[in-house]
Amino acid sequence: MRTKKSLMNLATGLAGQGIALLASLALRVCFARYMSAEYLGLSGLFTNILSMLSLVELGVGPAITFSLYKSLADGDEETTKSLMRLYQTAYRTIGAVILALGLLFTPIYPLLIKDTAGIGNLNLIYWLYVINTGISYFYSYKISLVIADQNQYIKNIGHYTVYVLMHIAQALILIFTQNYILFLVCQIAFTFAENLVLSRIADKMYPFLKDKNVRHLEKRETAPIIRNIKAMLCHNIGNMVVNSTDNILISRFFGLVLSGAYSNYALVLQAVRNILARAFDAVQASVGNLYAEGNRQRLEQVYDRLYFLCFWLFGFCAIALLCLMQPFIRLFFGERYLLDPLTLVMLVISFYTMGMRSVLHVMRAAAGLYYRDWFKPIAESAVNLIASVVLLRRFGVAGVFMGTIVSTVFVGTWVEAYIVHKHMLDGGLKAYLAQYIQYALVTILVGLGAYVFLAQMNGEGLIVLLGKAVLCTLIANGAFVLLYRKNESFVDLMQLVKKLIKK
Repeated sequence: MRTKKSLMNLATGLAGQGIALLASLALRVCFARYMSAEYLGLSGLFTNILSMLSLVELGVGPAITFSLYKSLADGDEETTKSLMRLYQTAYRTIGAVILALGLLFTPIYPLLIKDTAGIGNLNLIYWLYVINTGISYFYSYKISLVIADQNQYIKNIGHYTVYVLMHIAQALILIFTQNYILFLVCQIAFTFAENLVLSRIADKMYPFLKDKNVRHLEKRETAPIIRNIKAMLCHNIGNMVVNSTDNILISRFFGLVLSGAYSNYALVLQAVRNILARAFDAVQASVGNLYAEGNRQRLEQVYDRLYFLCFWLFGFCAIALLCLMQPFIRLFFGERYLLDPLTLVMLVISFYTMGMRSVLHVMRAAAGLYYRDWFKPIAESAVNLIASVVLLRRFGVAGVFMGTIVSTVFVGTWVEAYIVHKHMLDGGLKAYLAQYIQYALVTILVGLGAYVFLAQMNGEGLIVLLGKAVLCTLIANGAFVLLYRKNESFVDLMQLVKKLIKK
């Protein structure tokens, strides 16, 4: 049943994310055509600012979701009800606090913008972003129960359906009105609608959510939740600095136009990252269920397969991004939105190094190990911010992402690997790092070979881009198959694929 649900979650996640990517790209093309580059930069900046304000979430969601794995595995409906009541109170409070803090931040955000020429109603635009973020907390907590119960596919179907409809509506607004205010109001309406619909679905699946008779959790039950919340606060601070300050630094030091150009790259990178994340989100609840049952031997086997899959997926995508990103941006957005080659290389390396941590994040979340490395995100964020500011003065925009790479490789990766291997797995850290280096070298060599080969293809246009994409796919995956055809993890994954095809 775990495998079946994981596959359903994976299939709907990948399909939905693929459709969402097409919708996002279509909307971004409309944006580039009908709105100025400054609006793209402003969108990225405000999104990152609101990510910072979302720190008040404190990690309540992941901490309570981890507790739900246990109560669901045990069939303990009463504890599940109590946890969900706690979730409701916490998330409604968080939503209200974000709205209040967002409004209080109004006099401060202009200091982060180098040039606001050509953009009117800045405060109104900012407040609409705040409202969109705040209201998402008032109903979204219920769908976490559906996800923890290994039914992510239900959330996927509802989310991506609303997502595509919203993008269609927003594209029409851009084409016919070029009104950014109306564009944002539309986004708020669909955010509210999505959360309301998913909330109703959760109520039907779990009628006990409406029960008024809910016992209070005892101190021994809330103690691990509070411990994980404290740890997750540190993790959220670290993630915010690492993931949300790039656009802010570019906007502050280089202006909204360059920030807008970067936002197109960020859109593609985030879309690819989201697609790959679906693969790991699909199995997280199952891994959590497996951990709750205490099957350590099976857990070790699952980890090995996931780590190999992580390398294959992120290695191939990093190679494809290196070879195809520039012609893609040139074709769909125009020459003026291109970043320099060094910045592209740094973006791709950052994408790969952060992606290779995905399997560690799955294991850590499944076991609720957030408190074990609470210090890591603080150190990582400090290294990231200092290194980015220092390097951007020497290397320009590329330096911002060099800072991210430095903090990821020298702080984030090895600390997370140490914690997971010490508390969940029998394999040593040295074996992990040796495998990590091998995977990185293979990705670099195959990537360089593919880049040099495809650079010989002249011409532009959609047909040329598609041709390069096909060749890149064949070269990268063909090389991986040749190198790892006898690898135990590869053989097991291929057997699983064959079984799925037969079914």
